[in-house]
Amino acid sequence: MTNKTRVLIVEDDIDISQLLTLRLDRLGYEIVAVVDNGIDAIREGGAKLPDIVLMDIMLKGQMDGIETAKVLQRDYGLPVIYLTSFADDATIEKVEQSGAQGYVLKPVQEREVHAMIKLALNRHRRSGEISRTLRTAERVTEQLRQSIGEVALKVGGRDERSLRDELWSALDAGQFEVHYQPRAALNSGEIAGVEALLRWNHPRHGTLLPERFLPIAEEAGFIATIDEWVLREAVAAAKVWRVARPALRVTVNVSPVSMRRDALLARMNRILANLGYDPAGLELDITESILVHHTDHEMGMLKDLKSSGIRLAVDNFGVGYAAVSNLQHLPFDIVKIDRSFVHKAATGRNASAVIQAIIQLADAMGLATVAEGVETRDELLLLAEHGCHDIQGFLFSAPVPAAQIQDLLARDTRLELPPTAQGRLLAHTSTVIAEPDPVTDQQQALIEELVATRTQALREANAELEAFSYSVSHDLRVPLRAIIGFTAMLGDTARDKLDAEEARILDSVQRAGKRMSQQIDALLALSRLSHTQRLTETIDLSELAHSVLRNLELQYPSARIEAEIQPGLEVRGDPGMMRSVIENLLGNALKFSSGKPVARIRVSLAQTQHGEAFCIADEGAGFDMARADRLFGVFQRLHTEREYPGTGVGLASVKRIIARHGGKVWAESEFGNGAKFYFTVPADASTQA
Repeated sequence: MTNKTRVLIVEDDIDISQLLTLRLDRLGYEIVAVVDNGIDAIREGGAKLPDIVLMDIMLKGQMDGIETAKVLQRDYGLPVIYLTSFADDATIEKVEQSGAQGYVLKPVQEREVHAMIKLALNRHRRSGEISRTLRTAERVTEQLRQSIGEVALKVGGRDERSLRDELWSALDAGQFEVHYQPRAALNSGEIAGVEALLRWNHPRHGTLLPERFLPIAEEAGFIATIDEWVLREAVAAAKVWRVARPALRVTVNVSPVSMRRDALLARMNRILANLGYDPAGLELDITESILVHHTDHEMGMLKDLKSSGIRLAVDNFGVGYAAVSNLQHLPFDIVKIDRSFVHKAATGRNASAVIQAIIQLADAMGLATVAEGVETRDELLLLAEHGCHDIQGFLFSAPVPAAQIQDLLARDTRLELPPTAQGRLLAHTSTVIAEPDPVTDQQQALIEELVATRTQALREANAELEAFSYSVSHDLRVPLRAIIGFTAMLGDTARDKLDAEEARILDSVQRAGKRMSQQIDALLALSRLSHTQRLTETIDLSELAHSVLRNLELQYPSARIEAEIQPGLEVRGDPGMMRSVIENLLGNALKFSSGKPVARIRVSLAQTQHGEAFCIADEGAGFDMARADRLFGVFQRLHTEREYPGTGVGLASVKRIIARHGGKVWAESEFGNGAKFYFTVPADASTQA
């Protein structure tokens, strides 16, 4: 041989190793080393990288031959042929499971070992080429999966890929810390309260702000635990501070997820009681979206919180769709003006007018006002002149650890007020409001103009995101088709040459490719929903449900379906879109009933807290209501793909369709006891977008 095949011999019987060395040398092989234990084999294998390793199975020492071979294959990619004195079924099975290229019996015969080495090297080369191809396909598949995740992030607004695994252990590891931002009263300049703001001291990324990880916590079902921990920390700190400053209040943010939990008030009362803290010293910041979308349960929860003595603040007022009139019906004490208005107010007349309108509106309703994000003296002067009650922002203090708050209070640190503002503030504070006055037409017009402007900006942003998701999803289809096609060709031409693991990898790539193709198709369909012209006509929903079920029975002939469909159900809407709603909801009910002998499904009109609603109920797997907010998000799943396959887009499509018809969709369930999906569509949906 001009290029000798290099061999490492691992054999602890010296007679056999010497005999084997002589025979291989006579056959023209180069022996790079002869060792008698696993540790030396790994050292020599890594240093000399032979073409093949002849490995005794029953090695003496800490590692047997199979363990040693696994390391050599895993770390250095070396092919291994086992040397064994036994050819029983158990030995052969161990050899096959270890991924070796073959075995020969001792005492080794020249022709047998020569033939086995040639076969092993050929197989190893071919296996390497196939494995490289499959690894490339897997890598591209993973890149595509991540790209789809980026699209889902743009459409759904949740980043589920980063920090999720570390989040669960961060609390136990003491990585969370609460900072506090002081709030100054404009009538005196003294600290009137502090807002608790969570920080994650991440070991690699440094200090992370809440907007980086709280959305992930909500998706992971961890947000209620975080909310409770922050509340306990903040109340414990404020209890110490209130000894010297009894009027001081601590503000804690409450996530929408926690607001929906029945046990919220009970948990808060338990924490306050355990720490001996006066509820009057606690304020809760609640997002302004509740002014638009609130259930009877949430309304009751707000009233119960207010009755307990806790003060309620509507946060970031003015940035969303908040209906001003709802402020009159919800039990809030404070309106917090969003920082975006504060920053523009000193230079823009419109923003200044909006702030003035918000403050006048709050005054008319007997509500206090707090301006967030105050950073300049001009902003402070404008807010003081308009009669704002409190401010917080970097002009006074950034969020600081608890120890620094203690120091600020001990030194009686106060906000320095401009002289021109003090007289204006005295004029405001001298006015006592006995009863809230109705909102004036001018105030209402200013606020509604604000809402209209924000709504238009949000629509434009959504349109850009829709175009982005459509373009990216469409472009992903080309390389994905190539992956599906090439792996199919590989399966047709080489499947009989693949071992079990290689065939498994090939099947895995093909399944992943097909699944991603389905997800991209679903994502494109979801994107088109916002652009497709919507028709409006009367639809026989009962007949539509019967038609969809007939198709499902043909699609799943082995499924036993017992359906009860209320006759005479009608809805006004787009026929194609409503068919998609019914197909998704009935398909969902059937899928999650697959573990039952019979899939029992009911379609009816039901009385709910939102009035009459169409209901599709099943007796299947159900879900945990604590995670219900994830149901209608893009690629959000409450069960694994292995348990219940699907694209993760169906319910998001349902929500979008119902929203386009001006209705609502929600679900109720108890894990293991089925689910009920409700949706409403206004009687005249023709005026909806």
